Order: sequence, then structure tokens, then C-alpha cells
Amino acid sequence: MSAGKLIALIGESGCGKSTVAAVLERRDGIKAVQSCTDRPKRSPDESGHIFLSADEYDRIPDDQKVAETIFDGHRYCATAAQIDECGVYIIDPAGYRELLTRYRGAKEIIPIY
Repeated sequence: MSAGKLIALIGESGCGKSTVAAVLERRDGIKAVQSCTDRPKRSPDESGHIFLSADEYDRIPDDQKVAETIFDGHRYCATAAQIDECGVYIIDPAGYRELLTRYRGAKEIIPIY
């Protein structure tokens, strides 16, 4: 896959986005964005996000956030730098709309719902 493309795996929680992203990473070496969240880990070994306290999350400058959404009372976001470094982004529909509005990088976004 070209470095200039981002696969956006869009869907509601629990629909299999993470499973697809894991296959793409394992099979094709396509790195997934580890979005930031103020949600606590569900288990000590949970991965897939950068887990931050509410104060740490608040310190991410708004102008760096290109996709932000709230799910189940917790905030999730990615920065342009994270998008530019990766090839897959797991995102909900609201976050995807935000990504299309705010991301100004060079990557072509390929949506898969």
C-alpha cells in the first residue's frame, strides 16, 4: 500500500474493525493508528490506544486533533502526525466526519464501512 493512503475502518463499537486492522498489520505490515483516549483500560494488557488521564488528554492542542469523538462518555482522538505515520485508522462514523473536515495532510483517505 502506498504511504500516501489511509484506510479508514469505520463502524460502531464491536463490529470487527480491530480484527480487520490486526489482519492488515500482520499480513501486510500496515501500521494502525493508536488513538488517544481518556478511557481507562478494560484490562491491564489492553492495547490499541494511548491511554491518558483526563488532564493529559486536555493537554493535546485542539489544532493538532484531526479526528475527535466521544463514545460512552470518553474522548478519543488522533493527531495529524499519527495519521501521517500510519496506514489504517479504526474510527466511528462521527470521528470519520471530523477527520474529513479537519485533516489537511497529503494522505488519500479510503473509507471502508
